[in-house]
Amino acid sequence: SGQMLVQSNEITEQYLRSKIEYGIAAALDTAVLAGPTGGNSPVGILNYAGVNVVSLGSSGGDMTYGAIVGMVSAVMADNGRDGNDGFVMNSNGFAALALTPFQASGVEGNFILKPGSTDLFGRKFIVTNRIPSDLTETTTGLSAMIYSSNWRSAILATWGGVGILFDPYTQALVNKIRIVVNTYADVDIEHPEEFAVVKDWVTT
Repeated sequence: SGQMLVQSNEITEQYLRSKIEYGIAAALDTAVLAGPTGGNSPVGILNYAGVNVVSLGSSGGDMTYGAIVGMVSAVMADNGRDGNDGFVMNSNGFAALALTPFQASGVEGNFILKPGSTDLFGRKFIVTNRIPSDLTETTTGLSAMIYSSNWRSAILATWGGVGILFDPYTQALVNKIRIVVNTYADVDIEHPEEFAVVKDWVTT
């Protein structure tokens, strides 16, 4: 707001800059992981043609240890290269795996993810809510997970830097300043077969 600028000091610029930088990084992360098909948005890994898709059921389902093995083995079967391998899931998925036993008749506490775990099936994992939890198949509210044997195969290209337009006019009647940020980026997957995705995970 205009009042904020009048009453602020040099910390305000630093604060706004950090918010803009975070917003750009979040948008690029989302584009790489889950960018939709069609339109002007980059197509992300979850929607990229040629990635291995592992289904958990006709209406979605719970993640199982077998499905995790299936994701890894699907990439192996396609001769996926080794390099910076690992899983990416959202916080709903993390919570679900921490409560999912290796097998239905397993001993209580023998969960797929144990407290303090830093790897999943011997591969590192990252938790980020850039992975969607609102996907729809025949049911809604489904989560996704991505595995790759070689995350270097995902390419993010950016060019032209970042354009920032400081607009004091559009919302002048309510004493607000509008900041418009533009940047140019695209996503490409060098070898889609080095990725396996689940898009029908019931995590709630």
